This record gives sequence, C-alpha cells and structure tokens, in this order.
Amino acid sequence: RQYFAQLVDHNDKSAGTFRQAFYEVQPTTEGLRSAEAVVVFLYLGGTDALSAPVGRYGADWVGMLAEQSSAIVLSLEHRFFGDSMPVPDLTAASLRLLDVEQALQDAEAFISWYLQRIGASQSQVIAFGTGHGAMLAANLRRRLPETFTAAHASGAAVLASPTTSDFDAQCAINAGASCSHLIRQAVSRAMFLLKDTAPGPDGGPSLATQLKLQFGAGNA
Repeated sequence: RQYFAQLVDHNDKSAGTFRQAFYEVQPTTEGLRSAEAVVVFLYLGGTDALSAPVGRYGADWVGMLAEQSSAIVLSLEHRFFGDSMPVPDLTAASLRLLDVEQALQDAEAFISWYLQRIGASQSQVIAFGTGHGAMLAANLRRRLPETFTAAHASGAAVLASPTTSDFDAQCAINAGASCSHLIRQAVSRAMFLLKDTAPGPDGGPSLATQLKLQFGAGNA
C-alpha cells in the first residue's frame, strides 16, 4: 500500500494535498517490458475502501488479463473512502469535494505522476472499474483518449435518470419471476411501514422508526 500526494481541491490548489492510497502490482521478471514502453492497468476504486491490491497475477480477472499483457496494475482508492480522506470530517461543506469531477481529476493527476515516476514515454493505459469506478473509467477514456487507450467499464452508471424503473426492470429479469414477486412484496411492505410515523403503543417508536432501527438508521 502506497500513497500519492493528491490535491484536496483541484479547483483550489491552495487547499493543499492529502494522502491518496494506491496499490501497485508489477509484472513477473519474465514479462517485464522496457521502462519506456509499458502497459498500465488502472483500476479505479468506487464506493468502498481498497483493502487489498486488485490485479495480482492469477488472483482475479484483472490479474489474468494483466499477466497476458505483462502489464503493471495500479488500483487507486476513491477519495473519502478507506484512509484516502481529503479532509478529516464529513460535514456538508466538506462533502462538496466528493463529486465525479474531483474523482476524475484525481485519476488524471495520479496516472500522469506515475508515468513520470517510472519514466514511461510510450505507454498504453487501460482504465478499469466496476459500478461507480466503471463510470469513472468510461469518462476518462472519453475525455483523455490520448492518455487512456481503452477502458473496461463493468456495470457503469453512465445514464442519469430521475426514476429507477429501468434498473428495477433489470433486477426483475436477473431475479426471475418468483423471486422478483417476493422482492416487490417486501418493497411494498417497507414503503407502507415507512409512511406510518404515528407513535406506537404507549408512546413507543413508530412503525417507520422500528423498521429503520433494524438497519441502524433510527435517526434517518
């Protein structure tokens, strides 16, 4: 586990830097390329901490692809997750730094620094990610094609929608008819309970609060 001095706010360099965590997996000795011409896989962390390197040879699908390409695999932890904290608190004012544009510029700054560090003048960089990280990977390829040769975006959320009907429909297809019927019943029951905010017997918590407490969200 290594750290990169990342800008806290890419719109205000005077805000200083923070330690953004990343992992580096080097090719085996037999697969090493020249320092100038390298293949780099950049795995972009999403909405969770990176507790272990992605892309260890033979350990996961990224690693299998990397081994075939003799690629260096970097995995970059997303700001505000794990110990990659730009600021020490999660107030509304601080969370303005948690947005897509800041995360994209994190990746851009990091890969530029890394390629300079290893002296790679001819590089092929492929961005990887799943979910939110996949959205970042796709956008990096779109906005910086001269840097990112390709992107593998698995489950990328690239279409904004005011409703979740399309997502719900895909979940129903994946779950199957019988299971999706049970999911609908559970969701309908939960929505009913959440609307019941009247105090319970003897002034106890409402049904909505009781449901929230089961998920540790009693104050939500």
